[in-house]
Amino acid sequence: MQSTESNVRQEPSSGRILGINPDAKGGRKSRPRRKGRNLSPERQASLALARSRMYLLLSLGFRYPSEETFECLKIECEAVREAIRKGLLPAATADGSLQEELERLAAFLEDLDFPKFEAEYLRVFTHVITSDCHPCETAYTATHLFQQANKLSDLNGFYRAFGVTPGTERPDHISVEAEFMAYLAQKEARAASTGRPRRASAMYRTQVAFLETHLGPWVRVFAKFVAIKAPSGPHHCLANLVSRFFPWEFAEQGARVHEISGPPKPLPLMQQKEMETEDDECPVFELACSRQGVLGTHADTFGLGGDD
Repeated sequence: MQSTESNVRQEPSSGRILGINPDAKGGRKSRPRRKGRNLSPERQASLALARSRMYLLLSLGFRYPSEETFECLKIECEAVREAIRKGLLPAATADGSLQEELERLAAFLEDLDFPKFEAEYLRVFTHVITSDCHPCETAYTATHLFQQANKLSDLNGFYRAFGVTPGTERPDHISVEAEFMAYLAQKEARAASTGRPRRASAMYRTQVAFLETHLGPWVRVFAKFVAIKAPSGPHHCLANLVSRFFPWEFAEQGARVHEISGPPKPLPLMQQKEMETEDDECPVFELACSRQGVLGTHADTFGLGGDD
């Protein structure tokens, strides 16, 4: 069942996402506003699609690799480089150059074959979840098991509102949360490019809500510890991309994020059956990447089907 704390809710009759719930005092939270501009539908779609490629890049980079996802990582790296060349993503932010870090990442991916990349991943994250740079949200944001349960329930509420459920990873894993943001940005792009501004606006507001309540507060401190654990190599580049991209992302999307600075303090994980959703009919939320060319389509690449 979806958590009552979830910031998105679904209208049973139509499945339409209604946006941010009323706050505890009975009023409505003020709607987020993008950084001072009115975007044309074409520009909104292009920007949302470019952001989705960045999120896919990060999701692929921080999940346990397979040969398929390793190839997808190369595709998304090139897609983000192209987005920067087209001015859809910044070449640099106040925290450093995204373009230079992407060039270094691309060079690593070109030099490494899959076995070496997998070995590099295991060097950083090990065969079990490491506490040095824990890749799960609740290791940073939950101080007791009840808080962990509430956060996991809220995450599953977001996923279920869109008819998806995590596959093999925990719902609070960095790769799952980043992929979900990519999915929402894809849906915003599709809505904007097909003349549905209200739907596009709802997708945008959901992204802001998810950034503020889940991914945003912990993603940069996670990256800081990854950079310490991996002083060089592809995951050091990915960590630097996180550190440089997200301040721009927060400002650009109008997200008010209270970032965490302390180290991870993981709690014993709840039993898997306590985290699973009740609806077994939800399609599995697995990564997919577009093979139709860099920034070449606004189509939903996740293969979930149905009207978005």
